[in-house]
Amino acid sequence: MTKKKKKIFISHLAEYEVVDILGKGGNCQTFKAKVLRTFPEHGKIPRGLNSGKLVVIKIPNIDPSYNYQSIRNFLQRVSNSLDQEFEATQYLRNIKQVAQVLDTGMYTQKVHRKTLSPKFIVQEFVDGQPLNDYLKDKFKSLNGFGFIREPSDFFRIAEKFSRLIRLVHQHRVIHGDIWPDNILIRNHEPVLIDFGESVFRDFGYQHLGRKEQITNAYCAPERLRGEREGRRSDIYSLGGVFYYMVTGENPPVSPRKKYKDDTLKDKIIAGTQNKNENLLKSNCGIADIISRCLRYDKDKRTSNADTLLCEIRTFSFALANESEKTSMISVVKRLKRAVETLKNKGDSFLSSLVELDLSVNASSIEDMSKGILDLAGDHETIISRLCRYLSILDKGDLFLMRSIPTLWSSQNLGINGRFLSMNKLLAQRGVKVRHLFLTTKKDYKNPEVHRIFRAHLKVVLDLQKQRCGQLKAFYRTVSKSERDELLLQGWQGAMIVRRGKVSVLEPVCDSDGKIRTIRFRSLGFNVARCKKEIIADIKNAYNLKQWFIPQA
Repeated sequence: MTKKKKKIFISHLAEYEVVDILGKGGNCQTFKAKVLRTFPEHGKIPRGLNSGKLVVIKIPNIDPSYNYQSIRNFLQRVSNSLDQEFEATQYLRNIKQVAQVLDTGMYTQKVHRKTLSPKFIVQEFVDGQPLNDYLKDKFKSLNGFGFIREPSDFFRIAEKFSRLIRLVHQHRVIHGDIWPDNILIRNHEPVLIDFGESVFRDFGYQHLGRKEQITNAYCAPERLRGEREGRRSDIYSLGGVFYYMVTGENPPVSPRKKYKDDTLKDKIIAGTQNKNENLLKSNCGIADIISRCLRYDKDKRTSNADTLLCEIRTFSFALANESEKTSMISVVKRLKRAVETLKNKGDSFLSSLVELDLSVNASSIEDMSKGILDLAGDHETIISRLCRYLSILDKGDLFLMRSIPTLWSSQNLGINGRFLSMNKLLAQRGVKVRHLFLTTKKDYKNPEVHRIFRAHLKVVLDLQKQRCGQLKAFYRTVSKSERDELLLQGWQGAMIVRRGKVSVLEPVCDSDGKIRTIRFRSLGFNVARCKKEIIADIKNAYNLKQWFIPQA
């Protein structure tokens, strides 16, 4: 028997021997290889390219059944992609959680009796597990597949992934192909591989080259439409990975099909409950995080990794817990170090921008010292910050919300959005939450009001199944003129009792009913008086269940 010839690749920097086949995809195949020797006389040898070191070699996956010209065209596309991957990792060379490209070269291959010289690249060998295998080992289930069952595990891993994506984006690179196959876990930390579809965040977000369009379930819709890709495309893909982490399945939405935001969230909830029911019982905010990442419209999607991190830390209550442990002095010191670092770099323009932002924030902090905070901005700013601020409430606190139903419309607090999820989570934490709606007879014929009330009632009933009665919802029907008069008197808003102190929240709406500002005011109310007012408000109200009982 003849001994099988060893496969050798040679570049101008090193010689490699293939020791194993790792995988084969539509465009490339990969091998595990060993560095036999290096050629320092030809150039600087990158760290990790020592003799005896294991590496990964990626080459084009040539299909000889195609004609010669088609193969040449294919090799050109793959060559551009490999160039792209090499260039991207140069931007990311200081990030340990990115598999680095260490070397490039060319080899010879005969196709249709002609000699071609395809390109190959040499990557760092990551001694880790594919995400799928890691989940199986870490979160085993009876059927052999693993997915995350505890919110604390989800938030911990999701935060690690988001921080890594933020770091990549900060180095001006969009990955472009995030899905479970391109994430390895090494020492419980994620490592990104395969930057062949990456985009650079330099002005026009230009590619050096492209291969064929990716069409897997993790690919952002705008990419398939041929639009400019940016950070939100990676956020879409990361949302798909999060869904995979909690269900073991690809995201349920097609990137080619547009769903209404509430419909999408319902699909995320249904898919998660089918596989992992107790996860959402413990923390319903996980569905909000995933569904906002997977929105078809990129302008309504979670905008970047910083925003995503803030949502993760808000709904895991990590921000609230840190605010309890972190002193203002330590925060100021951290800010001072960051400003000094920026000034030492000599960037006068960015230093000036920081000073402008700090000046605005200083004015806002001075207002808060006087018991005043005006939360203004677009819909995203208002809702995300409102959820963040409410996350500091804990067991024994009280939150009373008085409103007309339209305050919970899609353009405002949301029919079944993050704000309602935060209210549910607060009740699970032991906060006493009360919702009181002021309705008119006209509301009985309004389908949106019915959707709003059904969403609230579902939350109440879900909590009751968990033996949690901390959230209750009521309504009171009055004439339109009476309601208008109460609104003019400032009836609509919220009241918070926290540690013996009372604060009020007052929404300010435009003429079209859209929230423009939410005013926070700390008042010297007596707590006993506050509770008496709440009891009086609810005394003549009906339980929300009665809304759905047919009227006589």
